[in-house]
Amino acid sequence: MVRPAGSATNGTKVPDPAPDADWPVGPAHNASMQTAGVDLAAQAAHTGLCVIEWGDAPRCDELKVGAGDDEIIAAAAASVKCGIDAPFGYPVAFSAFVAGHDAFDPEARPGVDTEPFRLRATDVWVWRQHGRRPLSVSTDLIGVTALRCARLQLMVAAETGEAVDRTGRGRLAEVYPAAALAAWGLDAVGYKRRTEGSRALLADLAGRVVTRFGIELTVAHRRLVETVDDAFDALVAAVIAREMVAGRTQGPPAHLEEAARREGWIHAPRPDPDDTAAAVES
Repeated sequence: MVRPAGSATNGTKVPDPAPDADWPVGPAHNASMQTAGVDLAAQAAHTGLCVIEWGDAPRCDELKVGAGDDEIIAAAAASVKCGIDAPFGYPVAFSAFVAGHDAFDPEARPGVDTEPFRLRATDVWVWRQHGRRPLSVSTDLIGVTALRCARLQLMVAAETGEAVDRTGRGRLAEVYPAAALAAWGLDAVGYKRRTEGSRALLADLAGRVVTRFGIELTVAHRRLVETVDDAFDALVAAVIAREMVAGRTQGPPAHLEEAARREGWIHAPRPDPDDTAAAVES
């Protein structure tokens, strides 16, 4: 995949990732806590939900596909961090265009370059750093899922009394499993397809992630995560949430902070040089 030349949607150059001074390293790996992960879909039937209890022996307490709003809200409220695989906001340029278009503003018109209206600053960042381009919340079908995500953000805020911070500093954080898998050096291209090879790839990826983080699964949960990509993505989202608490994900750099506050920010693990080298060698 061709990566963009390193410019954010506002024209600002995107620097290489570096530790974020205001995202401190969190508790030790074996610290006890609960995180949740949601592979959000427009409808409950295809929405994956995973809850992991972390400690000396990390354990998957809940894993299902078919999660409704109430179940997601309860899991998020009971967790220190909940990772949701869905856009938290819209490109700033797109939002301004829609407002102007609605008001019949003659200046509200997209230019020849439509990227600022299609991609958020975080989309460009993730594409450049991990080689995976997120779908466009303003022009792809994931926009329908984003409507449900917007509703859930408000409902979780009402349940917990905490304001939603789209940068991920609050209880909820936007995640993207494909970027996490790339950061861990795993070749995950095609695992969502409905082919024999894709099913084998999904089972292999599930085994690698579960082993890497030492997660205990019941027989039923293992079967689900190895055969249903919605369940696997939910588990990965819960793991990313744990990595975020530990300070091992990339928060927005200072010059993109304001864009992230409005558009959302995808948290993905910082690439591990050892994982990258292993992926290249294989």
